[in-house]
Amino acid sequence: MSYTIKGKVVHEELEGGFWGIVGDEGKWRPQEFPSELKTVGLEVELEVENVDVMSMFMWGKTVDIKKIIKTEKKE
Repeated sequence: MSYTIKGKVVHEELEGGFWGIVGDEGKWRPQEFPSELKTVGLEVELEVENVDVMSMFMWGKTVDIKKIIKTEKKE
């Protein structure tokens, strides 16, 4: 079941580095992070679906991005 998340793009240096989303409702780590979203501080609204996988990253909920709803760079 998909749902909408809102937050800012972050790049964490843990375990070799990865991209994630941090918002008021939590932290999410997309399995596949689109290159057009790889900008630290980019505000995003995404439709995602939870993924039940084992991961070496002990950070946030693992999700699949189903749809990019909105992006906005704050200056």
